[in-house]
Amino acid sequence: MNSSTKTGHVIDAEVLPDRTIGGPAYGYTGIFTFDDGIRRLTPAARMRTERRSAASGPRSIRPPRSSRPRTPVMVAGWVRVRRAAGGRAGPHGRRPQETSDERGMIMVRTIEYRSFGGPEVLEMVEVPESAPGPGRVRIAVRAAGLNPVDWKIFSGMMGGDAPAAPQGVGRDYAGVVDAVGEGVDSLAVGDAVLGTVRSVPGQGAGPGTLTERLVIAADEVVPKPEALDFVRAASLGVVAETACGALRALDVAPDDVLVVSAASGGVGSMAVQLAARAGAAVIGIAGERNLDYIRSLGATAVVYGEGLEERVRAAAPSPVTKLLDCHGPQYVDLALELGLDPAAIATIVPAPPSIAKGARVTGGRDALPREDLRRTAGLVADGAVRATVARVRPFDLDAVREAYTELRGGHVRGKLVIEMA
Repeated sequence: MNSSTKTGHVIDAEVLPDRTIGGPAYGYTGIFTFDDGIRRLTPAARMRTERRSAASGPRSIRPPRSSRPRTPVMVAGWVRVRRAAGGRAGPHGRRPQETSDERGMIMVRTIEYRSFGGPEVLEMVEVPESAPGPGRVRIAVRAAGLNPVDWKIFSGMMGGDAPAAPQGVGRDYAGVVDAVGEGVDSLAVGDAVLGTVRSVPGQGAGPGTLTERLVIAADEVVPKPEALDFVRAASLGVVAETACGALRALDVAPDDVLVVSAASGGVGSMAVQLAARAGAAVIGIAGERNLDYIRSLGATAVVYGEGLEERVRAAAPSPVTKLLDCHGPQYVDLALELGLDPAAIATIVPAPPSIAKGARVTGGRDALPREDLRRTAGLVADGAVRATVARVRPFDLDAVREAYTELRGGHVRGKLVIEMA
């Protein structure tokens, strides 16, 4: 074998001279080049090895006799074990939060994908628990919020090549610090926190938050207000930073009349409330069933559909001055029909037609990381702003797939959240 990465079971493997590898209960999935430049066999779970000395030549590695099949997959130096359906379950059909292998290594569950597609490409896998390095902390995740950008990434809509290795899923989280790395003095074990990963999973090196343990830079974490529960805290990351960034980009002021499309969604509903708190007159566009909800957030509600321009003009107390699009290019067209200059139009949906018409693409890129989230979390904890959670689902594969299917369908009022326990 001369490949640096292999998947599947190994039949034969060459032992590197003067290296002690594995034990009688372990086998290997391939030869992997680690950061020290050594290509060595990497242990997988539960494979029987017939041990021989290095001098005796290749050792024979045989698959285990197991009633429950597993498929080892080599990724970035770790072995991920995809569990077959019907594995050991805990209460309510969910697996216990942690398992361990024969060596006592703690294994944690995580959601990832290896190819683009719909929610069916998502897999639940087990990976070894990682220790936080310098400047980083490990978080026992209690809840993770889902966002439309998640499925746009794993579906391939955001562009780029198909993943060469498994990718994590999710950006928002809330949980409890359970380990700190060297040099971290701002957080301690036991602190309740929330946040959103800075590097988007699938488009960089950032981890996904649909996992039981998350290792992340300590300076990206926000303390969770005591009055804020973990589920609502997990719903805030992307929507808070996107809404704050968008309103900052538009420079929304008390004398503005602001139109917000998709006003009942996660970002839209947060933008409506924050703009209203800033003193602006807000007109929220939504479906018929969400009009009362929009009104409860402090905005004038207008139903979308034919004749929208006339309804918006009639609802506005004075001429519309700015528009925030949280849905798509048709609302940039609406803004132009209302007579707005492109400089007064912002969108969180980077669609080419909107960009071509001069709308400013905004959102998290205009946020103040941590500060916007810290401020918004405080407002929610104090009851000044509402964080609407449409549904909470358990952390199992079917539930996660169903949640993303619902999210892809649109018309979700607020956020969907996955609760780990």
